[in-house]
Order: sequence, then structure tokens, then C-alpha cells
Amino acid sequence: MPLKVRLAKNAVDSSNPFLYHKTTHRQVYDSALREFPDYDDVILWNEKGEITESCIANVVVFIDGQFATPPISCGLLNGVYRAYLLERNEIKERKIYREEIEKVEDVYLINSVRKWQKVELAKFAKKL
Repeated sequence: MPLKVRLAKNAVDSSNPFLYHKTTHRQVYDSALREFPDYDDVILWNEKGEITESCIANVVVFIDGQFATPPISCGLLNGVYRAYLLERNEIKERKIYREEIEKVEDVYLINSVRKWQKVELAKFAKKL
């Protein structure tokens, strides 16, 4: 079943060191989730309008004929499963901008526990 996901209301600061490490310092994530209690997760974006990650997973989109995930420099955790897929060339790094979300063919959330979870694009796009 596709996840019910939405974009965060506010940008994250890509220079925030806590975004790059798995930590108990989760205020950014907890705050984003509290804003949308009826959603499964929230996709974050930075001050440059670049998609970063979700509150519990890395983001992968299918765009321009390939699976792409934002580069670490956008402000995100280099998840274990993300790193594995990059190493195997199953996904590529590419900046993904907020405006592009409606144009991508598919959106997925990935992590080492849940693997690939599809976000239903129609529901996702309508809520922008």
C-alpha cells in the first residue's frame, strides 16, 4: 500500500550537523511530523528548495529514465540502504527540486528496514 506523504511546510537548514548523523536529536523531524498527523511521513527540503529526505527514510524518485536520490550535500543522512544502492549503481545522485516533485514518475522512501516504499504520486502531488 502506498504511503501517504506530504512535503514539509518549512525548509531545513542544510548546514545543520544533526541532519548528517543518526542521533536522538530529532526536533526537525518530530516537528515536521507533528504538522501533519494524518500522514505516514513528511518529505523535507532545504533552504535552496532541494529535496533532502523524509523523517524516517531517504528519498528516491524515478525521473528522466533513472532512479535518483539527493546528494548528501543537500542535508541528509547517508542511509545504509541508500549507500548500498548507490554502490550497486541502482540509483544515482541528483539534486531534486520541490518544483520537480509533480513531474517525477514515481516517489519512493527507502531505508534498510523497510527497503522500497512507494509514495502514491497523485495523492502526494495534490497536497503540495
